[in-house]
Amino acid sequence: MKSLKKLIFIIPLLFVYTVVLACESSSNGDEVQPPKKATLRIGSYNVYYCKSNTGNPAFTDQNTKNVASVIDALDYDILSVQELDSGFVDRQNKRYLLADIASRTKKKYHYIYGAAHGFGTASVGVGVLVNQDLKVLSTKQVALPGEERRTLLMVEFDKFWFIATHYDLIHENRVESSKIVMQEIKKLNKPVYLAGDLNINNTTNEAYNILAQSFVSVTPLTYNDGKLRNTIDYVLYSDNGTGHKPVFKGSKVETEMQLGEKLPLSQVSDHPPIWVNIEVD
Repeated sequence: MKSLKKLIFIIPLLFVYTVVLACESSSNGDEVQPPKKATLRIGSYNVYYCKSNTGNPAFTDQNTKNVASVIDALDYDILSVQELDSGFVDRQNKRYLLADIASRTKKKYHYIYGAAHGFGTASVGVGVLVNQDLKVLSTKQVALPGEERRTLLMVEFDKFWFIATHYDLIHENRVESSKIVMQEIKKLNKPVYLAGDLNINNTTNEAYNILAQSFVSVTPLTYNDGKLRNTIDYVLYSDNGTGHKPVFKGSKVETEMQLGEKLPLSQVSDHPPIWVNIEVD
């Protein structure tokens, strides 16, 4: 009987000891790893109205599909898209180009179009494609100057604003556009990404220097003619006074992608797509 009582007493002690060991093992970090942080891929792509850069421009469904294939291959979460159109009779019977691109990607996107310059009931402008898993809180448009009018398309997310744009070709208009950007971000209380074709070909340009008061480039210098000469496509970041410093997990100017066996990336558009990965909490 004494032996049975000893056995009954020992078993609970063994159980307590086992639980303590298990807790110690979990707390030393060897077995339980912290969850990996997610990354967002954001970027910019001037799609050249999806008319191809083959020397034989055409507004065809295949050329639109080619652009969608590039976007799919790069797996963007948020993308600034320039040189879009809507409502032109002679372009696939009043196509809505951003919607057409989104309908041809395998990844599901929300699409937001910002008309910049009107031609009767038709327009050209910029857009933003957003991974449908991300929540858009609000949008806003601000007019920019240009011989062909330009715009800022501003999209608010939980932790930052994303601004898509396409600056004018005239220097004075680009300078004024940068001043407007700086005025607008002062109204925001979050960090800001500015992505698009700024038509600014070097970082000593006056229009760039105005932005550089708050923004830094987070993508490599780019070009639009296959040569390292013109820097015009950017993703810029501003903490906008918040002090937030994101972790960037790589960036690239894509130039060598091959679509299928025959079509190089340089024939899809006259601009390369650019991207940067951002670590998010």
